[in-house]
Amino acid sequence: MSVLRYENVKWSVPFLFNEHIFLLNLCKVFSDAETKCPIESVYGHIRNKWNGGDCSVSRNFNVGQVFRDLKYLNLESSIDFSNYHLEESHLKDNYSNQLLDYGYSHGASFIVSSDLLYGYIKKRYPNAKCIASEVKSIYELKDGCEVDYYKHLSDKYDKIILPTKYVKEKFLSDVESYENVEKFEVTVNDTCLNGCPKLIEHIETIENFELGKAKYKDYYEFCPKKDIELIDGITKTLVLSKDELDRLVNEIGITHLRIKGFTFPMESYPEILSNYMFNTFGEFQFMANEIDDCVLKAKEQRG
Repeated sequence: MSVLRYENVKWSVPFLFNEHIFLLNLCKVFSDAETKCPIESVYGHIRNKWNGGDCSVSRNFNVGQVFRDLKYLNLESSIDFSNYHLEESHLKDNYSNQLLDYGYSHGASFIVSSDLLYGYIKKRYPNAKCIASEVKSIYELKDGCEVDYYKHLSDKYDKIILPTKYVKEKFLSDVESYENVEKFEVTVNDTCLNGCPKLIEHIETIENFELGKAKYKDYYEFCPKKDIELIDGITKTLVLSKDELDRLVNEIGITHLRIKGFTFPMESYPEILSNYMFNTFGEFQFMANEIDDCVLKAKEQRG
């Protein structure tokens, strides 16, 4: 039996400009074990005006070295430019354009929400691969219009990140209305509350911070989860169950799955990756300790 939970799934993980050394050690574990690497792509961002919807890291990265390492590992990359409320003046931001140019020259895709930015990227680089952020759906999707909306996005975008709320509540009943599901990517561990009343505030707080309109504010300051008991909180989140995942992959044919965790502590990654990517019994036990050790090695190498 394969150590992989889903043999044909291509995973996207939050290790672009984030815990890069951990990623290098993780890929070495796969190589040493002569096991197929289940990771297809890494996504993430450095602080820039086009970013939005998640917290940015402040640590400086050697961008060139990051992309050289990804090329060596044969991993794809997706830069998050998911600020929905961009204006024409923001397109002139020098640093964001540098990231766009450098990313495109190194084969990166771009996660976008703004039609303005999408048009700008496509005008500058017609062959650029663009991924529709779930933030785009949060602002644009109208109840009852899901199928038409995602068919429209499929005509423009190379991949579409589906909001987990839609996946849990309506996608399974809509799936027969889609010609194919090849472009859909599903987040497996969305820890946001289902129907969170602070979702828009969370997104726009980060957007305004990146645009220089507001000071940084940790979203846990206003996240409702802080007032909910741990076990109760988990049951109310958008995390997908094993049965939901099995049906999405084995019956519907979803092949792109996504793990969240850009703001998670590095110590949590081994358990998250192991629980979702692998059959955690049998042969995998020989790899489990090696994956756990990736955290310690990363800390030692980082100094």
